[in-house]
Amino acid sequence: PAFAAKWLLPRLHFCQEICSQTSVNLNTNLKPVNFTEQRIDIVIRIGVGNRQVLSAEKLIDEELYTLCSP
Repeated sequence: PAFAAKWLLPRLHFCQEICSQTSVNLNTNLKPVNFTEQRIDIVIRIGVGNRQVLSAEKLIDEELYTLCSP
């Protein structure tokens, strides 16, 4: 959900300008996806991408930090 809100959504209008005939439905849940039953074309997930049935492509590097408050 954070990736969609902070990175993807601000850039989505560029895709719509190029592919105006393509419909985009953005869903930010973290549940497992069944491509056949849910009629989903693309899923963006965090991980190493070693899925045998699917094709995976690295989008960005990520840095994680531990934050604490008093």
